[in-house]
Amino acid sequence: STFSPSVWARITDIMNSITGQGCRFTPVQLKGKLNRLRRACRLLNDILTRGTGWGWDPELNTIINEAGRLEELYWVIKILCSHSVFS
Repeated sequence: STFSPSVWARITDIMNSITGQGCRFTPVQLKGKLNRLRRACRLLNDILTRGTGWGWDPELNTIINEAGRLEELYWVIKILCSHSVFS
């Protein structure tokens, strides 16, 4: 992890003060959340930097996409939702 144990303890205290008594976090849980968020950001960045693959067909007046791009985006969204970054 990128933070020292004392910084994680401070982050945990701050998060627990924000969320109140109903939801208490441990440093291990917060590290896991940060790691999931990092993975999701990397995946999204990878998709966006390769271009969207979307375009416009002026003859059909409809949106077009590169072959397989829509299916790829569907699976990425499904994976991100099933492994919720915030759960």
